[in-house]
Amino acid sequence: MKMDVKGFLNKIFFLLIVLPLHLNAGEVDNYYAWNHHIEDSSFEFNIYINDAINDALDSVNKKWGTPSCEEAAMGIMKKLGSTNYLIKRVGSLNTKLEKWAQDNPQIDKIPRQGESLKEYAAKSIYAPELKIFGVPTKLDVTLNVNGVYFGTDKLSHFLGSGFEYYRKYLRYLDDYSPVMAEALAVKWGVKMENGIIGLQAVGVFSYADLEANFQGLEMAEDFCRADEPKLKLIGKNWILAQKIDFRDYVNPNWDESFYRSTYTQKRLESVKENVKQFGIYQRSQSEWVAAFLERYKNNYSDDFATKHFVDSSLSAKLLYLAQHTTLESLGEKEYYEYANAVSLDLSYEEYLEFLDGLELMPQDAVTLEKLNE
Repeated sequence: MKMDVKGFLNKIFFLLIVLPLHLNAGEVDNYYAWNHHIEDSSFEFNIYINDAINDALDSVNKKWGTPSCEEAAMGIMKKLGSTNYLIKRVGSLNTKLEKWAQDNPQIDKIPRQGESLKEYAAKSIYAPELKIFGVPTKLDVTLNVNGVYFGTDKLSHFLGSGFEYYRKYLRYLDDYSPVMAEALAVKWGVKMENGIIGLQAVGVFSYADLEANFQGLEMAEDFCRADEPKLKLIGKNWILAQKIDFRDYVNPNWDESFYRSTYTQKRLESVKENVKQFGIYQRSQSEWVAAFLERYKNNYSDDFATKHFVDSSLSAKLLYLAQHTTLESLGEKEYYEYANAVSLDLSYEEYLEFLDGLELMPQDAVTLEKLNE
């Protein structure tokens, strides 16, 4: 058997360096928050994020002198979303934003501040407890921004993986179109979900993580490339001329009860048992859940949206198509019919390059109806 040396070294790096720093977060059970009202924390997040960006800009301006706009944007993402894990700087698995939200009593959440996380773990889809490479870890809580329920882990994906996406996007621009550079960043994210921060670690492939990753990239691009860029050069210093509105980046695809995760076979078996034991499918039939999901569809979806998917980003569009096609099965005509329907601005050849070597498990196999069988 040929040994995957790089994969082995990455696992050792994760176990010895990253994991000890990350035992308080990993996955979230959004189903647990069903039938609970959570107060909207958009206002608090907007204050925190804009203050953090301004602080990062102060550091960038002092350190760089007069950087380019993209360098200033990278400086912001690096400050907010990266961590030096002893031997290299990478996207943080546990950003300050996530820790702030997790511990802040002004941020409403489920379980509530001070409530037992042990009871949550024992009644979640990951019961009796979640482990990363065999090491017990706490589940993340669910909060609400602009009516979207999502786990605090998505905050680190937004900034941490968003940092990684932006770094790769800028590199890909040397050889690819901007849209293809975004697509290749998404492809890297899929590889990570298949690896040590997803399937290999906890047996979970989170499509919602990938959406949060991509929205972090969107924010980073908006600093310089939006119709009205958020950053503006005044004299020799960059300023945040247009405030960030966090609600522009949060959408229902951050919610794992809506934009479903997939699992390894072992994890799938335990999730099925828990769905049945805790009556999660029956819970989904409540008036509260029906109204909750209807708000998602009414407020965020368009004509192409399905019951458990909002095609609001390049990432979501690509991943939906990739689950239902292969290199051999997708003809050029069929591709352009889909691309035109969802305004996907990639050529057929570019899409085939994105699809080549991509490994995805279909979300169609993990509906609550099927998990309850």
